[in-house]
Amino acid sequence: MAKVTLLTKTWVRIALAVALLLIGLAPIGAPILSDNSRREASADATSAAPIAQPFTYRWANAAGAAAIERSDDGGQTWHGVAGLPEQVEQIQPVAGAEQLVVARTGRAIWVSRDAAATWAQAAALPSRPLALAVTGRATNLLAVGVESAGLLYSRDLGATWQQSNDPALMAGGGAAVAVTALSVNPADDTILYAATGVWLGTSTAHLTPLGIFVSADGGQHWALMEQLPLGAAPILRLTPVADRPLAVIAGDDVSTHTAALAATPELLAALTSEDAGVRGHTARLLGLIGDPIAAPALLARMTDADALAGNLAAEALGRTGDRSAAPALLELLAADDVDVRARAATALGLLKVEAAVPQLGAMLAADASPARNRAAEALATIGAPDALEALARPLADAELTPARQAAMSGLELAGANANATLVSALAAEEPTLRANAAEMLGWIKAGPATPALAAALNDADPAVRGQAAWALGEIGSPAARQALTAALKAENDPLARTAVSAALERSERAGLGGAAQFAWGEALLGQLAAMPAGRWTFLALSMALAAALLFFGPRPAHKQAGR
Repeated sequence: MAKVTLLTKTWVRIALAVALLLIGLAPIGAPILSDNSRREASADATSAAPIAQPFTYRWANAAGAAAIERSDDGGQTWHGVAGLPEQVEQIQPVAGAEQLVVARTGRAIWVSRDAAATWAQAAALPSRPLALAVTGRATNLLAVGVESAGLLYSRDLGATWQQSNDPALMAGGGAAVAVTALSVNPADDTILYAATGVWLGTSTAHLTPLGIFVSADGGQHWALMEQLPLGAAPILRLTPVADRPLAVIAGDDVSTHTAALAATPELLAALTSEDAGVRGHTARLLGLIGDPIAAPALLARMTDADALAGNLAAEALGRTGDRSAAPALLELLAADDVDVRARAATALGLLKVEAAVPQLGAMLAADASPARNRAAEALATIGAPDALEALARPLADAELTPARQAAMSGLELAGANANATLVSALAAEEPTLRANAAEMLGWIKAGPATPALAAALNDADPAVRGQAAWALGEIGSPAARQALTAALKAENDPLARTAVSAALERSERAGLGGAAQFAWGEALLGQLAAMPAGRWTFLALSMALAAALLFFGPRPAHKQAGR
């Protein structure tokens, strides 16, 4: 009877231990098992892995300190992280690397490299911080507006600071300039916005607003968007306007208004600055504005001695949409300077000037780089049938010539728009052109070209058949696999048969959902990595209690030998 009772207690302990483990796993397993995206990824090999939610933060100030919380699921749940010994004014994570977080308090900048688990104070500032802007991981810029020293930059998360010396932001002359608001364009973090003010007064200094500024090169240069009237309230907030990169909603304590940059005579005059950086920055701004009024001034900068300034002028000219510049640009295609020819090709492509196709085709065939590459891009951008035919012509080169390389890049840029041209090339007389056209259809994964590629599996030239097989393997659709399966039975050429077999195997692997399995695993790891620390702690406690139940309960007595 004692043995039965002991056995019953043992099973009870095991059951309790299992229950504790299930309770501990529930907070971690439930979000994963309830995530419909897992089932969708398994059902559809083309579905993408769910995008992990970026970390978001909130804080509460009290008694001269700040309690901070972080959400790892878009604000659905929150948990406490390390606070700060000062009241927080602003917290900004680094986009693309959310474990990096920057906080602004009333007197300093604080940085965390572990998603606010710990904080370290950045290098000292010359005066009180009033505004903070953080760009993404790619550009890696930390900008701080301070009370009396203008704008400071750091590219090492606040370990060192450099002061902006752009004259536009120092319009206060000898007075102390304050940067009262900063913002970053969410679609392009090379575009920054700033509002400034100047301290004026004799016995008592007052902060007088100066203006609202924009930078389109990551803060290296600035342009005045709007001069603020005397007596206005300081601007405290700058909110970018969607789809208008050079416009912001500016707000003070009581009101808001929209400020935008226009192609003013003052801005156009900056294209002739002695500073090449200013010329290039101005050209980019004018391209973002896209006003045809800027076309003549931009056309005059096509021969700029500075490479970057000239290239930006060409892009900006193309974005104005003013085709009245076409005759002058066509003449520049014959310029002695290869860079000028390249710029002219860029502008003509963006303007979609079909009259330039013959000259651009000749440049693609025989000009030097970079003009050749810009010609290929221009033909792809124009996108008319004759432009795409000119772009595909170098595919007839048996060797991988510079012209053919440029043409391949251009055809990739054209994408699906090049399908019809490449399908037509499958019927060309030259087998090299047919083979290379088939290869390009694979590069751009031209699904609608599947019937034509299937027909090319019967081409008289085995090299064409091999390239057609490779392209169908890249497309990987059921129709492509069906064509490859049939070709494998009929193909007699050893090299072509090897190509068909490899393409079929690659296509079948894709069809089995390998991509979906990878996406599921990647998403699972992302979900686990984003789990709050508290849930892992709860699991650890549950495991410890389960182990205690199993190993520290009553055990049966063992008889000694010989007794």
